[in-house]
Amino acid sequence: MRWSRDRPSRSDETNWARYRSWSLPKGLPMRVSRLILVLLFVAAAGLVGVSAVGAQDGATGCPAPPAGMNVIVSDAAKIVGTRGPDFICAGPGDNLIVTGGGNDIVYAGDGNDIVRSQGGADQVFGGEGDDVLNSGKGNDVVEGGPGNDRVNGGDNRDTLSGQDGNDRIVGGSGNDIMTGGLGNDAMHGGFGKDSISGEDGRDRLSGNSGGDNIEGGDGDDFINGGSGIDTCLSGETLNRCEVSPDVDADGFMQHEDCNDEDPAVHEGAEEIFGDGIDQDCDGEDANTRPQVEGAEFTINEDSRAGSIVGTVVITELDEADEIAVTIPHGNTFDVFAIDSDGLLTTTGPLNHEGISLYTLAIVVTDRGGLENFAAVKVTVANVNEALTADDAEFVINENNDPGATVGAITATDIDGDTTFSYSITAGDPGGLFAVDATGVLTAAPLDHEATPVHTLTVTVSDGEFDDDATVIVNVNDANEAPVIDAVQGPFSLPEGSPVPTPIGFVTGSDPDDGDIPTWSITNGPRFFSIDGATGELTLSGTDASLAGTVHVIEITLTDGVALTDVRSVDVTVTAAP
Repeated sequence: MRWSRDRPSRSDETNWARYRSWSLPKGLPMRVSRLILVLLFVAAAGLVGVSAVGAQDGATGCPAPPAGMNVIVSDAAKIVGTRGPDFICAGPGDNLIVTGGGNDIVYAGDGNDIVRSQGGADQVFGGEGDDVLNSGKGNDVVEGGPGNDRVNGGDNRDTLSGQDGNDRIVGGSGNDIMTGGLGNDAMHGGFGKDSISGEDGRDRLSGNSGGDNIEGGDGDDFINGGSGIDTCLSGETLNRCEVSPDVDADGFMQHEDCNDEDPAVHEGAEEIFGDGIDQDCDGEDANTRPQVEGAEFTINEDSRAGSIVGTVVITELDEADEIAVTIPHGNTFDVFAIDSDGLLTTTGPLNHEGISLYTLAIVVTDRGGLENFAAVKVTVANVNEALTADDAEFVINENNDPGATVGAITATDIDGDTTFSYSITAGDPGGLFAVDATGVLTAAPLDHEATPVHTLTVTVSDGEFDDDATVIVNVNDANEAPVIDAVQGPFSLPEGSPVPTPIGFVTGSDPDDGDIPTWSITNGPRFFSIDGATGELTLSGTDASLAGTVHVIEITLTDGVALTDVRSVDVTVTAAP
């Protein structure tokens, strides 16, 4: 039977008492704010980071799995996870899904599915169909999705959500966060200090044991706090709130009554049942749940330890009450700390390339054990960081082709997507080398005998920072042919000269270090000879030639590897003196 909100006459004692017991007293401050549901997933023992669920993939109906997880895609009647962590993507059939011991993510898909979460902190998403989703021993996130679902909490602090449909949600042993969503839902808190929100629809909400925070939301709801000190917040439409009975109909619930049995304004006066008169008493105010507001902050990466991130707004309505503030979830690698005033600071280095967004669960607890939650998001802003240019050493043969590739200059930047520019800033006075936009080093023809080793400085820049790389280019020696000088002589010999008569020296050289070339006559008159070591040309036989005769002699210069140079010289016979 539903009671009307119309105020009955005081003469109608029965309905007047019911009206007062079902209604919040006029003027009573609403000191309870809506709990913020914190949906967090914490990775296991190494804690790589928080894995967020993205948009669904069109082919499988599931989002892309986070890196490092075992991926199971199946529509089998029974799907069993590994020791995990697993990413399970089920098909449209009716599946029984049993997770393993890791921190798993389960997309049950369409169909009437049963999911049994075992160990680990799991995320379970029911999808279409009427599903039965069971949380396990970890701090799980379970979401029913469309359909009339049964969502059961486990042993720890779970986040349970029915979403669409007429759902039944039962909390477990921990301090759970429960949300009904659309539809006419039945929600039972179980043990622990639970946060229960009916949201839309005609819901039946029961806190069971523990000090619960219960909010009916929109729709005509029935709320029963159960045992413990509960907080009940009605919606805008008719709600039935049976939190703690007002046994004397004075307008005060027992847990907020300074003394519910104290008789009235004048000492000794008899309490008049249902008269609505405030009492004259000396009790203490009941403990009020502390409040904490969600927030979003931004801090630069590489900020020093102890840097202030921001201040989380915390309100404690009870005077002189002390509160404890903790970050039980989302604080990967414990890089944040918060004090009792809500001042959030860093305790270690932050790296945008590692984790760019933290979602922290801020929990405030007073001395009476009442607590509240809020989600605080911290964005780690990217800051351009100095690059590192890598030293290098290359080898190239001398006499290389123009523009031959020597090697590639490399640099690293943890910012990841940096475009570098390269320039040769020292060590190349002759302009023999060039470096392009990708860091490839090229060279003009090089000479080992001229410079066997080039030491270059290559500067790499990202537009803000730069760094120098020392680049050593070793030029290998290659065997080169000897060279006879182009201009020789003039050589002459008087007619009738005796034997032997020196004529002159043919000149040439070998560019290779240590090579000693040898001279020889490969064509010409036989009465000429040449010294193989010095190149001296001599008349070594009788020459009966008359004056004016020109002898052509082919001279060859040979190195130790049979490379040669050949040149002809002329010897002119002149008149005898």
